[in-house]
Amino acid sequence: MKRWWPTAHGFVSTTHMAVLPFWEGVKNKGGEAWVGEALEHLAALVGEEARAATYHPALKDTPFVQYDVRLLYESRLEEFPALEDPGRLEEAKEVLRRLWGKLRQKGIQAPPGGYYALLHADGDRMGEALDRLGHPQAHRAFSRALALGFAREVKGIVEAHGGGLVYSGGDDVLALLPLHTALRAAWALAQRFQKVMGEALEGVPLEQPPTLSVGLAVVHHLEPLQDALDLARRAERLAKEGREGEEKRNALAVAYSPRAGSELMVRGRWDEEPRLTQRLLRLADLLRLGEVPARVAYELWELAQEGEALGLPQEALLAEARRILGRKEMKRGHKEELARWLSGEGGVGRLAEELLLARPFAEALEQAAVPTERREVWDAH
Repeated sequence: MKRWWPTAHGFVSTTHMAVLPFWEGVKNKGGEAWVGEALEHLAALVGEEARAATYHPALKDTPFVQYDVRLLYESRLEEFPALEDPGRLEEAKEVLRRLWGKLRQKGIQAPPGGYYALLHADGDRMGEALDRLGHPQAHRAFSRALALGFAREVKGIVEAHGGGLVYSGGDDVLALLPLHTALRAAWALAQRFQKVMGEALEGVPLEQPPTLSVGLAVVHHLEPLQDALDLARRAERLAKEGREGEEKRNALAVAYSPRAGSELMVRGRWDEEPRLTQRLLRLADLLRLGEVPARVAYELWELAQEGEALGLPQEALLAEARRILGRKEMKRGHKEELARWLSGEGGVGRLAEELLLARPFAEALEQAAVPTERREVWDAH
């Protein structure tokens, strides 16, 4: 697809998506000039290979239209032929080190992060809806609504969240997104799909209207894209099928594949209260504010694993989890909030996984200098 993509627009890379939270933070705190000077210096060392020509909406008003984004990643400098010379390579690394020092003095998180999100979404119960439409004219009207009301709008929704759309065919979507906007993008797509389906199928006798199941894979930008795609597809299947005993479809599953550590995957239905997107954003805010100690997630995770291995009753697990929260240095209101979530579906294990999964989102939001939100703002998500 990259080869056939219109050359006037170009196509974003996984590294572009990983760097965007960093660039957002640079813009928000006024460090653009320093980054520009460093890129110019690096380009002088690298030569023509440093130049880029990727004119994608996600890169508008960024230096990555002009400069190769790999220049800001020390581990990728050796990919440039001109830096095979050890002296030039060390000089390039020193340019980056000086840049990070300047930015940190200004309160900008540096260097750039390494993770992005790959989103895969698919409509639920589409076959049932088509079966109930009846005459061909109704089928044509439905297809038109799906194409013009949803599929055509997906590109704008993805790009409004700083992402790059790979394809949008009917109810099927694949897109790359920066981490600091990925959760909101997933919810925006689900809302749009629900609205279009509600209007297109008004009056059609259905037990439940079609919904959108979304898989969101959080992966490192240097991981093979095929592996990232496999993870996003597995997350989408989990969103659609659920685990044993869970209601199927109309859900989001978020998978996290850290470079060091075990893979995590958490699922939540769109009609849950609070939704998984809300929970992760709330936990990310608490982590950023230092209101939840880092050890809480690991202690709850160990408790959940031990409880499952020993077959402990749920009441005992909840009591021990509350004891763990109770002895931590946290505000009473935050302890009570997490304790309420413990009592919900999934219990101790789910809260532990969500706390672990919230961390990469917290780091991206912090790097993008996105303000932490008041509870009433979070409730509106």
